[in-house]
Amino acid sequence: MKRTAVRKLTWLFGALLASVLTVAVAPTPASAVPHPPPPPGTVGTQGVYPLRTSYANSDLSSVRAWSVTWTVPQSTNNAWGVVGQWFSNIEGGIYYTDTEGWWVYYYGDDNGLTGNNPDCFESWGTGGHCLSWGANLPIGKQVTFVYEYCNASKAFNANGPYICLYVNMNDGVGNRYLMQDLPRAEGPEMYTHDIEHFADSGATEPVISCTNPTKMLGQKVRINSAAWTNLTGSAFDFVDEQANYEFRNVNYTASPATWQSCTPPSNACPGPVWSPKRNYVANDQLYWNQRKYRAIVASTAVRPGTSATTWQDLGTC
Repeated sequence: MKRTAVRKLTWLFGALLASVLTVAVAPTPASAVPHPPPPPGTVGTQGVYPLRTSYANSDLSSVRAWSVTWTVPQSTNNAWGVVGQWFSNIEGGIYYTDTEGWWVYYYGDDNGLTGNNPDCFESWGTGGHCLSWGANLPIGKQVTFVYEYCNASKAFNANGPYICLYVNMNDGVGNRYLMQDLPRAEGPEMYTHDIEHFADSGATEPVISCTNPTKMLGQKVRINSAAWTNLTGSAFDFVDEQANYEFRNVNYTASPATWQSCTPPSNACPGPVWSPKRNYVANDQLYWNQRKYRAIVASTAVRPGTSATTWQDLGTC
């Protein structure tokens, strides 16, 4: 769990600490996944975001609510990993550990955890680890996170002083309240991290199945007090900074836009992923939906595969 500009140090308590203590007092099998090196009494790590997306709204301050729906992926090597998103100073998502599988978490509640969802215990100083409905999530489960500007009573208010975070397990219950906090002083931010790993602390990187990948099923926003609208189109920015993860089946023109991400079988698509928000020049090389391309001429927002005079198709990767 890190920030774009400021890498946050996270401290994993509760069940995560219990798993580390177990490792400390018992022999570790040769096949066990290593944990981040623990400072005294804690496990500390920053985390790395190799895949990220953002929506470049001209004025993020007008976004007063945001909904993000994921599908729980399959981790094939039992390494710790995270799928989630940041809105202002609040992070939510699903977290995977080798002892507990996937579970719902929240992070960044700087004004205290009092009054937060009682089914989520304190796992970080500013965050929670959810049990019951929020634990042992099966592969393919749809989970929706909803951020809203709100008032003290947790009701949506476009001019409210707080941001409330909810989770909808798509089980008929509706939105479950997680936490409430003040927006960050630095101004708005809004982005997803389609995978987070902890190799910066020496931990094994998760291998995400391409048969059961992480799926972004859609995002919605409320602009000021308007109704919910789907996010779609060329305002999405995709970032891939690590060859052993890639975006697949991206359909940013759908409403809402959808995509998948996973660990390809052989690091098949190295290099940057195409983004509709970037300016490309001749001879730039990149990948898009499991194919490699080379730029023939300069372009912006011309999707590879749609113009043979703009992009040379170099084949599958």
